[in-house]
Amino acid sequence: MNNFSDARVITIDDVEYRINDLSDIAKLQVENIHFSDEQLSQLRNELSISNTARNGYLRAIQKELGNS
Repeated sequence: MNNFSDARVITIDDVEYRINDLSDIAKLQVENIHFSDEQLSQLRNELSISNTARNGYLRAIQKELGNS
């Protein structure tokens, strides 16, 4: 379990909760949410990289075919 600062809060349904005041199970869920958010961010970055690469490949084939 991570050590949370007293100042850290999480907002759920427009209500702020101090993480230190949460039960251990709730703290674990906060960690799970944080992990999921990080994974989503990484996947968005990978999607962006893949889209950029795809666009480059498309430009390359258009150039090869004389369509640019």
